[in-house]
Amino acid sequence: MKQETQMIGGTKGSHIIVNHPELLQALDANMIYYENPEGRVCILYPFMGNVLIGSTDIPVDDPAEALCSPEEIDYIMESVASVFPDIEIKKSDIVFQYCGVRPLPRSNSKFTGRISRAHSCRITDADEQNHFKTYSMIGGKWTTFRGFADEVTEQVLAELNKKRQSTTEDIAIGGGLEFPRTDEACQQWLENLHGKTDIALDRLQILLERYGTIASTVADYISAETDSPLETLPEYSVRELEYIMKFERVMHLDDIVLRRTSIAIRGLLDSTVLNEISQIAQTVFDWSDSDTLDELKHCKDSLEKHHGIQFSGD
Repeated sequence: MKQETQMIGGTKGSHIIVNHPELLQALDANMIYYENPEGRVCILYPFMGNVLIGSTDIPVDDPAEALCSPEEIDYIMESVASVFPDIEIKKSDIVFQYCGVRPLPRSNSKFTGRISRAHSCRITDADEQNHFKTYSMIGGKWTTFRGFADEVTEQVLAELNKKRQSTTEDIAIGGGLEFPRTDEACQQWLENLHGKTDIALDRLQILLERYGTIASTVADYISAETDSPLETLPEYSVRELEYIMKFERVMHLDDIVLRRTSIAIRGLLDSTVLNEISQIAQTVFDWSDSDTLDELKHCKDSLEKHHGIQFSGD
């Protein structure tokens, strides 16, 4: 835009994930919202066999430096004690931590909870430097991205005097396409895939839960050659990870454990698991031994810095 703007001001929200069977049982499959003394609304709920707890709401200038601090962890753990005073959570129960930045409207409010969470579109008219209008999308998140995009598209189409030709409103995302909607339909889907691939039904159920209907393509790849479970993490298999590496735009080792699978966020990652995955990646991507060691170091450093995962014995 050839000028400095101040439309967005971020706040960071840190979360922890704990492996705590007693807390998980106390939740009884429910999500709990609660308010801390200063008015901040927090949540905790079951998450992939663990419990996710969050979050903080702290102004931050540089998203790249947004980390879950020790003070935030203490704050989150203390907040749970106000809801479940008889359940003790220790730092050793934490299997994963993360921090995200909310793209909120710029505000001078000292209480971040008062900053609007609604998304908006600010239009900057054309001038001598910019010969066209600029539409700046402010706010928004995963749960609203489609609606927000639709709203702004309508504004742009009106400006261009054009009519909408198509909509994404009913288009499924990824493995949601043609996903079976009932237990009976799901069972039939699995049995059809079993007949095609000869993979055990319980294994196909896991693939369906992980990948949605893309599990059909994953299963085809797995069954094309002899497969075997990982020695260090048997719920995943070698060819399953090969498929991800080859067809899901993987570039680095941390892509696999953080963004293409839930291995790290579920607290399943240690040095032995990461080493075995790196060996599969080395074969798929033809990395040298030096490249593989560099990937391992980068991945471990990133996981320790951003997610609090410690690798013992390194």
